[in-house]
Amino acid sequence: MLRALDCGFRLVADDRTEVWTSGGRLFGRAPDSLRGMIELRGLGVVEEPPLPLTEVAMIVLCEDSSSQVERLPEPEFEEICSVALPRLRAHALDASAPAKLGRALNHLGHGFRAA
Repeated sequence: MLRALDCGFRLVADDRTEVWTSGGRLFGRAPDSLRGMIELRGLGVVEEPPLPLTEVAMIVLCEDSSSQVERLPEPEFEEICSVALPRLRAHALDASAPAKLGRALNHLGHGFRAA
């Protein structure tokens, strides 16, 4: 999460996310009690300026390095609140993980520019 923030991603929610649909799209935000807070292991809970809400464009499954992530995977989808979302598997600790997320969002038409 911290590397993603350093690469230009923005915090919406950490640990728990409230989701809802509008116009066939899925949106999310942090619960009031957790808004603007992020847990940094070894440091504790710190404040991070959040986005108030965002459209949920994809699901990312963070795999550990011992699991196999396919080089050319078949598309995967998962349904949340009757909205089918693309699902991406990524090795979260790979240095390239934030770059892959940004490119996946761009590929899906949800423009992302790194900081």
